[in-house]
Amino acid sequence: MSDRITKRLRHLDQVAAVLGILAFAMLICRYGFPELKIPRAVVFAWSAILPIGLFLEAMYRLLWVENPWRYLSQHPLRYLILLMIVLELSGVAAWSTEHTLQQRSTSFFAGEFYLAVFLFGFIGSWAKGAIMANRWLANRRVPVLALPAITFAFAILAGAAFLSLPGLHKRPLAILDNLFTSTSALCVTGLSTYDIAASLNPLGQAVLALLIQLGGLGTMTVIGMLALWHGGALTFGERVAFAELVGGVRLRETRQLIATVIKITLIVEALGTLAFWLHWRGRLEHPLLQGAFHAISAFCNAGFALFNDNFASFRDDPPTLIILMLLIVIGGVGFPVIANLASTGLSRIFPWIENRPLRQASRVVLLWSGGLIVFGAALFFIDGWLHQTPRLALDAVFQSVTTRTAGFQIESQLQFSTLGLASTILLMIIGASPQSTGGGIKTTTWARLFKRLDPRDENQSSRWFFTFKPFRLALLLAGFYLFLGTVAALLLIYTDQLAVKDATFEAFSALGTVGLSRDITPGLSTAGKWIDILLMFTGRVLYPTLVMWMIRGRRESPDPVPWA
Repeated sequence: MSDRITKRLRHLDQVAAVLGILAFAMLICRYGFPELKIPRAVVFAWSAILPIGLFLEAMYRLLWVENPWRYLSQHPLRYLILLMIVLELSGVAAWSTEHTLQQRSTSFFAGEFYLAVFLFGFIGSWAKGAIMANRWLANRRVPVLALPAITFAFAILAGAAFLSLPGLHKRPLAILDNLFTSTSALCVTGLSTYDIAASLNPLGQAVLALLIQLGGLGTMTVIGMLALWHGGALTFGERVAFAELVGGVRLRETRQLIATVIKITLIVEALGTLAFWLHWRGRLEHPLLQGAFHAISAFCNAGFALFNDNFASFRDDPPTLIILMLLIVIGGVGFPVIANLASTGLSRIFPWIENRPLRQASRVVLLWSGGLIVFGAALFFIDGWLHQTPRLALDAVFQSVTTRTAGFQIESQLQFSTLGLASTILLMIIGASPQSTGGGIKTTTWARLFKRLDPRDENQSSRWFFTFKPFRLALLLAGFYLFLGTVAALLLIYTDQLAVKDATFEAFSALGTVGLSRDITPGLSTAGKWIDILLMFTGRVLYPTLVMWMIRGRRESPDPVPWA
């Protein structure tokens, strides 16, 4: 590509970036501050001139890119949405039922949605350049493993700022509570200091769902996706970083892994949304939107619900609970395991596909995840029997599933006796599996405490011993995790005068990004809320970063499914 063409494309990027900034500012003004009076001429420019300008910019870009057809095939949704908007604005086609420019709410909504997506694309481009290619950072040698903490911290602050906009509230909310909720959403925890349904309007709930989605995927995965979507390629340094952070074993696998994560997320959440909609239609208001929110929350193991009693009112609704549990389990086993399981299943069904075996790490994850669900369900069933509050088998299974980082509730956690409380804390500590949307010390780390497991050792032994390095590493990680939770529990006892069992429960629920609560989270003091915020950030970002740092020298393995 000649310097002249490169220069023109750079100018187009600058024009598009300016349009994106204008679009972002108008979105904030229109929806963040609903009482702000915007001149009609500005609204007209937003509704008509800006989409047309973006359409012309997109068409002009096709004249100068090296391969127009390839670029068009990489960005089909962008051109399709712009074409639909422009055709309606020009009167050639009508995609909404209204006939006047000021009333075409459907097309305007589509235009605003596109502008928001378009802006996010350039955020990905800016973040790619700022984080990975910025000479200032490069000269100071910012460690690759520091990037998740940096991006999550910025995302949390941005999320808190969005949630603080008055146009997203049903009632005034404190800044610290919005920061708490933003942290909880991006760390896919589910703890909240206020009732989501009673405090956030539909727009606020949509923003919360976006934060949950971003947190479930991981900020580096999203930045990688946006960088690929906008720029079409990653530099060598970027591929090294994403291979380290997203989980690719080899550099060439990183792009494929990012694409796999996005595909799995969209497919599973779409199926979950469809299942909820089919079951809830005629029973709930806006069943499709309700289904989409809860499908995202369940798959990302977030635990946020739009019902005042969480899911307690659905305790006698087995289909809802089964859909919810399936989404939680799929999100908790990890993206590489889902991909490996899908490829293995397809190779067994279709004879023309090359046979692909189920990896050893996948077998370990599935075996221990299933075993922990059965083990937990048995304990919760016995707890109900001993406490003289018998539970159905489905209730016990649901508590076992949701305890391992999901956080949905069909009964108050105060209903559990000592056995149920101890079982819940144990399962919260173990958590989900590596490279999943859940937290905890991870199932593979737990498995290594009891069985000799090494992806580089083909001859596995059922014996474990202290000289076996993976066992010592798992023991160290588990010990450090317990130490963090214990210290946090002691701090909560000091700051909020909580009982030992309540403080321990709250600490490990936040650290494990679980979201279950013994009804004490809304009443926490300012210091207690900050402790929970730090615990959620540690459980979602800092602890996994420590794990990656400790195993980064042991990643060479024929098994692409991560073990920690």
